[in-house]
Amino acid sequence: MPMSREPIHILLTSFGPFPDVPVNRTQRLVEALGKLSDDRPDLILHTATLETVWDKAPAAVAALHARLSPRIAVHFGVAEDALGIELERAAYNFCDGSPDADGCMPDEGELMPGVGAQLQTRLALSDAIAALHRAGVTATISDDPGRYLCNAVYHRSLVEAARAPERTDALFVHVPAEPSVPGPGDVEILRGLRALIDWLAAEAHATA
Repeated sequence: MPMSREPIHILLTSFGPFPDVPVNRTQRLVEALGKLSDDRPDLILHTATLETVWDKAPAAVAALHARLSPRIAVHFGVAEDALGIELERAAYNFCDGSPDADGCMPDEGELMPGVGAQLQTRLALSDAIAALHRAGVTATISDDPGRYLCNAVYHRSLVEAARAPERTDALFVHVPAEPSVPGPGDVEILRGLRALIDWLAAEAHATA
């Protein structure tokens, strides 16, 4: 199949601070990743930081989808128990009662009434994992993004991707938190995330 000559638009989001995480590692990782498209005519990367707030983050994701129409939206968050890069396969239409960065609690239960209990990315995550392993990075597929704002953002992004008039995909990526969790440093994590972006761009071009 011939490669598309149009640049692929990819949205990358990080989170700001939240309780027990005063500095969110994803902010500097996404800032570094955003520079990848500086010399890539085939790729346009859009970056944004989401407030870790129940009544703002999912709405912000919906607005970014509407404004940018990305081919792929990739959202990054930290996980206390992650030992490497975790690619989340699914999001769930449920939230728990954990407080956000403003100390506010959500209404427990469905995130979006009338939407399926589970939504899954259409991306071939096993192939993505293989690309990360070739880059020498620890990476796994996860089926449990938690029920905090990571899951809420992913769920909303998958809903918006399904509604898009053109093919759109979404993915959530967890990386180890710091400094509370020993794990790979930024150099290794960025090597893996660059390999992931390369794989996503190639997949998007191939299916354009």
